Amino acid sequence: MFEDILYYSSLLGCVILGSYYKKIDDVVAKRNYGAGLGILVTCFICGHYVFHSVFLVWGNVVAIKCCDMRTKTDLNSGAANDDEEAMKLKPSASDIISYAYFFIGIHKGPYYTWKTFNEHFNTPFRSLGDCRVITEQKLKKAFLCSVGYWMLQMNFPLEVYNDRDFYDNYGSDYRFISNMPRLIMYFFKYQIIMMLCTSICTETGFGVYPAKCMPTPGHGPTTEFSLLKMAAGSPEVALQQEYNFAMLKCFDNQKLVMGPKMKDTVRGWDMPTRYWFWTYTYKNMVKSNSTVRSAVSFMAWTIWAGSSKKEVIVALTLWVYIHLETEYAAMYDAGSLKGAWAIGFTIMRILCLIYLTPCFVIADADQAINYYRSIYWAYHILLIVLTVVAAALYKAGHQPRMSSSGGKPFPPRPKEILDAGKVPSSANIVGAAKDIAKNMAAPGAAMNKAVNATESTIANAASQSSNKNSGPTKSGTDKAGGTDKPSGTDKPDGTGRTNRPDNPGGPSTSLNAERKN
Repeated sequence: MFEDILYYSSLLGCVILGSYYKKIDDVVAKRNYGAGLGILVTCFICGHYVFHSVFLVWGNVVAIKCCDMRTKTDLNSGAANDDEEAMKLKPSASDIISYAYFFIGIHKGPYYTWKTFNEHFNTPFRSLGDCRVITEQKLKKAFLCSVGYWMLQMNFPLEVYNDRDFYDNYGSDYRFISNMPRLIMYFFKYQIIMMLCTSICTETGFGVYPAKCMPTPGHGPTTEFSLLKMAAGSPEVALQQEYNFAMLKCFDNQKLVMGPKMKDTVRGWDMPTRYWFWTYTYKNMVKSNSTVRSAVSFMAWTIWAGSSKKEVIVALTLWVYIHLETEYAAMYDAGSLKGAWAIGFTIMRILCLIYLTPCFVIADADQAINYYRSIYWAYHILLIVLTVVAAALYKAGHQPRMSSSGGKPFPPRPKEILDAGKVPSSANIVGAAKDIAKNMAAPGAAMNKAVNATESTIANAASQSSNKNSGPTKSGTDKAGGTDKPSGTDKPDGTGRTNRPDNPGGPSTSLNAERKN
């Protein structure tokens, strides 16, 4: 409790001191003020663990200073591999320390690049946005979330997970459902923290850019770079622009609440931090497939979040669930049942988040594992069953071939139609050609003409083949079963190609020509 008071007090203190920081005009003094305040905040909320941050920061200083900037881009700049630009962006040791300990983002983020940090001091945008108005709006939202969190905390305390009564007198279903209000509490708590963190940014004018540059969370401007340079160098152009703090956006609440898929929820949660993992873990492994890249990304998140048993459970569960979701979506999420599958994905996503709630809210990892034992690891067992079913369906070849437009399946392959019939006679071949032609286009005069031409051509070819095969020494029927067998001499065009619609040398050529006309 005392640690929480220190933490939130330091956040509010930084919001208040941000207004004084904004009044400093000298760039060097402004940077030193922000770095010094960040070091004080780190000592205030971390205690003796501040030495861990010292080791990490100096390790980054050594790594970046030893990096060849002529061949590698600065790790935090996001710039192109241009020699001159890379050399300009190469920071000094004091710059790296200032960036690491800067009081903006020192608590919980949001993450921002070195380029954004550098532009904050070298552009006039920080004094042009409606900073105070946006800060007040964020503080009001944080207050409302605090009220909701406090009301839920009074009725659903987290200490229940340590209570023996909770496990002895209540069933597994109740223990599972009781996670729902605590999941909402976790959402409110994270919203409060990030709103206060971004309030520090808005109060100081950090992260404000012209709206035409379309800034994205964590990255900054993504287009209109010429306008950005003009606005940075010309006050007249800068005053004509509309500005926003889109770079600081942390949550996409529509994706978080509505989904429908877990991938949408992950993408809408702590978006600046997710951008870092996407850029420096997922995106850099371009030679690996998506499964390996996502696994490495989740592993990096596990190390970053603390590497405890809770983070391992969350990472493995989400990784398996997201890939299962992708597999089932590829097999069945199409056509008229797309809405029904979206509802199913939403229900499964909510159940997964409720199941993982103890890992989010319980501090002791062993206590979280004890909780999962009490409900028999139910959701993990369900994921195992779904994995086995997905593997069986994939092995059995039940995955339909989906078209790229409209979500409708492709027409069956000619071989599939021929294999489905017991007698591969000329009637079956003609019927297959008619079905394919009707499925590939709407009926019309041109299409009917093509179908009739195909029927007559294939019928004549099949008749010639049967005449050639009829003789006293060899029959076109099977001696054992009396049914027609495919003959190796069924090559009516004399080129060794069978007359199937998918063969470029067969009679389907006239059909394709008719379709083009």
